[in-house]
Amino acid sequence: MDLDRIKSDLRRDMAARRKAVHGVVAIEPATAAMLKWIRAAAGVEVVSGYLPIRSEIDPRPVMSALVAEGYGVCVPVVEGPGLALSFRAWTPDTALIAGAYGAAIPAEDRPLKPDLLMVPLLAFDPAGYRLGYGGGYYDRTLAALAAGGRVRCVGFAYEAQALDAVPRGPYDQPLDALVIVARFRRVGRVDACLSRVARLAVGCLYILFLGDVVGRSGRAAVLAALPVLRRDWSLDFIIVNGENASAGMGLSAAHAREMLEAGADCITLGDHAFDQKDMTALIAGEPRILRPLNYAKTAPGQGSRLYTLANGDKVFVAQVLGQVFMRRAFEDPFGQIDAALKTAPLGGLAAAVIVDVHAEATSEKMAMGHFCDGRASLVVGTHTHVPTADAQILPGGTGYLTDAGMCGDYNSVIGMDKAEPLGRFVTGMPKNRFTPALGPATLAGVLVETDRKTGQAKRVTPVRYGGRLSPSAPQGV
Repeated sequence: MDLDRIKSDLRRDMAARRKAVHGVVAIEPATAAMLKWIRAAAGVEVVSGYLPIRSEIDPRPVMSALVAEGYGVCVPVVEGPGLALSFRAWTPDTALIAGAYGAAIPAEDRPLKPDLLMVPLLAFDPAGYRLGYGGGYYDRTLAALAAGGRVRCVGFAYEAQALDAVPRGPYDQPLDALVIVARFRRVGRVDACLSRVARLAVGCLYILFLGDVVGRSGRAAVLAALPVLRRDWSLDFIIVNGENASAGMGLSAAHAREMLEAGADCITLGDHAFDQKDMTALIAGEPRILRPLNYAKTAPGQGSRLYTLANGDKVFVAQVLGQVFMRRAFEDPFGQIDAALKTAPLGGLAAAVIVDVHAEATSEKMAMGHFCDGRASLVVGTHTHVPTADAQILPGGTGYLTDAGMCGDYNSVIGMDKAEPLGRFVTGMPKNRFTPALGPATLAGVLVETDRKTGQAKRVTPVRYGGRLSPSAPQGV
């Protein structure tokens, strides 16, 4: 049987399969996923949607949201057999007329050239190939658009439309990604084609942890970056260690409020938790700020908390202080974290669990990672201000990084102006107080992608953003 006959028979079967699930499966999560994917794709100004016919998934909620956000939105127009599609501008108020194959089209012929296309389909496979309606319109159009510059194509489909392999010929064009009701699936080309991180928005959580903020330079960089990173990386939750944000020693109430207003969902502290005296009053009534679990029995505030996201998922955050080489003897961190983790089982009450280990010794941090393996989504070290290169997923599914590094000026001695520490190393004598370096700051931390059902880490990516250090970001950003 020739390829055309095979495809024709398959189209009939897959159309029936799509019709059977249409209107039965909720599409709202996939609509949100599509919006996140488009927002995360760099360089996109004009998006082509489509006006649905028969049992096609309706993309108009996505299209309307994009119009409201300032994107140009258009829809395809069939110009004739053997021709590529043209595109006319669309808004929710656009007057429509009948077009080819029963699809409505804008009455006004105001052409736009899309950077990204949302496309309907009858079937798809894991390689990203789609089965269309047989006219070849999208294949010709993608080839024509690609000749004039980069263009991306994302399919909108039900899970029931999946095939092991779509029959294809030499001119069939693969998709860059698929948004599937009710989950998102990456396909092979997506890493090469996206210049910002693609969101696995429905099935995963994206949690950013930033290391110790040091002084004015670090604060300013964090305040400027948080709204941008939340938008561009579609972050679900942001944790910032604010340990040294105020003059390099602790965190003041005013500076804490600034970071919370900028977008931090949780601020962790450390051994300098109460160096700024007004933190004592603030932390008692501010659940978004955590001090170490094992700091002191009489310390105000809490060392762990369960946070509820807008979608109902819960993220548990806990912090402990290490004992090795620290300036004072704190309580056993292992016993404290063990008890805390039992209150929020991973994959049960908590969709994600993040543990901040504020410690001096790398060995103690690594031991804590293994101790929490399988019970936390991420164990990340703070305190030493130098990002380590050992980001990994441990055997039990826990993401791990020995030290996130600092958010501060790296033309320094761990965030402090070089003159005083150099003098002390050379002469053995103090001369002045340590003061934070004021040059451009690098934000250092880690992004963990977690499975919403199991809570396990799927990917752990070191983050270095701005300043002197070589950049590191989620793949494709």
